Amino acid sequence: MQSPQGWQSKSGRGLSYSANAGNFNRPRANVKLCKTCTNARGITDLPLADGVEIGTLIELADWTIQADKVLNF
Repeated sequence: MQSPQGWQSKSGRGLSYSANAGNFNRPRANVKLCKTCTNARGITDLPLADGVEIGTLIELADWTIQADKVLNF
């Protein structure tokens, strides 16, 4: 998979979530990563940024139903 320009991780393995997801990790924001996505990029076992967790599809569905806005990248 080719990552968009500027989103390549230092390892060259795909999107760099830590460079971007960390921008959303504010006291009022919940940040969870899709395990299927992290597996596909080979980052599931890497350390996560503070406050970031691996989520589940059930959590994603609940959040999507309850949310006023959803960011997906």
